[in-house]
Amino acid sequence: MVNYYMYHGGTNFGRTGASFVMPRYYDEAPLDEFGMFKEPKWGHLKDLHHALRLCKNALLFGTPSTQPLGKLYEVLLFSSLVAILL
Repeated sequence: MVNYYMYHGGTNFGRTGASFVMPRYYDEAPLDEFGMFKEPKWGHLKDLHHALRLCKNALLFGTPSTQPLGKLYEVLLFSSLVAILL
């Protein structure tokens, strides 16, 4: 699961009154408060987005068909009539 709610970390400027209060928020974002990549999360999301882009026609425009694989199993196949756009 990927949470896109906080994709970019940030800074709460001016919050220096209390002890142990960090002015930055969400240290686990793929982009930090300065826009720099945070590994390994950035690399994982980059690979995930690349894989989704490769199979976008099957996921978005495919027509599913069911094929039996023996008595207990079946496979759901997607065939696409749209040209592959890379």
